[in-house]
Amino acid sequence: MKTVYFVRHGQAEGNEAAVFKSPDALLTKQGVEESYVLAQKVKLLKPALLISGPLSRTKQTAEIIQSEVGIPMTVENFFSGVQHASSMSGKSKDGEEAQLYLQSIKRMYMDDPDAHYEDAENYSELHKRLCGGLESLEQLQETSIVVVTHESIIKSLFILVLHNKEYNPVFNIDLKKHIGNMTNIGITTFEFADTWKLIGWNEN
Repeated sequence: MKTVYFVRHGQAEGNEAAVFKSPDALLTKQGVEESYVLAQKVKLLKPALLISGPLSRTKQTAEIIQSEVGIPMTVENFFSGVQHASSMSGKSKDGEEAQLYLQSIKRMYMDDPDAHYEDAENYSELHKRLCGGLESLEQLQETSIVVVTHESIIKSLFILVLHNKEYNPVFNIDLKKHIGNMTNIGITTFEFADTWKLIGWNEN
């Protein structure tokens, strides 16, 4: 059996304002402090491997964990954040423009999951990437792994596991709204034997 602990990065620039973040957004002072707290929790889990998504805020969080725990670390694009349209970077997620954007992509993907909104990642691409991430974890020899990633990715992985890797883009968008916000550095635990199972959600 394999245990994988998915953790959300520490607070990053833009988290406190609820905006669409740049890929280069860094941890805030609070985010750095949170990451050191997370490192102590990870130490108790005794993982054999640390995996980080490629964006700055996840790598910063993972590097702090590695400095405290001292385990091998790799960076995997599978666990990058969802790539939204560049035109939305820095804009409020609660604003009218964001709502129009999200409604537009929802309508678009109802008709064609392969369609692109500007340079945003489409849902077929996201589905393929997330399935690839799970498959890569399945093939690893290590049986206790920590993955530092993003709230949206953890929610999408949960939905994917819930539906045995089947992926409906509209259902994904709707369900993520009802799951509720995750805390920074919360730990979500999955186990894999023949299938993936959710064991713990956003534990602090």
